[in-house]
Amino acid sequence: MNRLVYNLTYWPCIILTINLYRNSVEQNQNTTLLAIGSAVAIASIVIAGIRTKSMGKSLWNLIWLFIPFASFIYALYIGIANKKK
Repeated sequence: MNRLVYNLTYWPCIILTINLYRNSVEQNQNTTLLAIGSAVAIASIVIAGIRTKSMGKSLWNLIWLFIPFASFIYALYIGIANKKK
């Protein structure tokens, strides 16, 4: 049950975040979409943190925790690069 809830919340967060980043780059409306995407990324980090706490601290769980964190850093990079143009 715990893994089902995790999969139903975590993967849509990642897919939605990536789509928001891509749309923000294409449309150059990076402020609103990146804010939403960052909120989604932070929510998925929290979900992954809860999962890591409940399922033990293995390297595999830390990798899952790193994926949304890396997407959040990537969003910040895109936002900074777009503002410099």
